[in-house]
Amino acid sequence: IQLSEKLNISKFLIPERIVGKTVLSVNLRGRFGINIIALENNGTLIETVAPDYVFEKGDIMFVSGSKEGLNRLAEWSEKA
Repeated sequence: IQLSEKLNISKFLIPERIVGKTVLSVNLRGRFGINIIALENNGTLIETVAPDYVFEKGDIMFVSGSKEGLNRLAEWSEKA
């Protein structure tokens, strides 16, 4: 969803490479300028995501950021 020319919202299935890692250690904001808005875990929506949250297989994250940042995240997520 494009909210403005510089702000987009998207959702991503958690890539396998970050399962078992914390939000803080993955550092999506530092790497891509992406903010996690919420997570969905087994049908439960987590609206306030703590830095020590450990990603689980099947998690879906709702994120906001620039189109470029979201594209870089998507490319990074697809790499092994």
